[in-house]
Amino acid sequence: MKDTPLEKPLPPVQPMRTVADVAARLQVHTKTVRRLIEAGELHVHQIGRQHRIAEDDLLAFIARSRK
Repeated sequence: MKDTPLEKPLPPVQPMRTVADVAARLQVHTKTVRRLIEAGELHVHQIGRQHRIAEDDLLAFIARSRK
């Protein structure tokens, strides 16, 4: 009989960007990115004391921001 793992495999990890990376990509200051995070407009993952923005969340923010 074949052994099967009880745990499901984890989904692939998507790229995570720093606040500075996002600011450079959006051509804004890092303070602007932090304000967007505080306002809840840009979703963020907190790892320890560091903030990371998932690529999918950044793309979703850009799509919502289009006029």
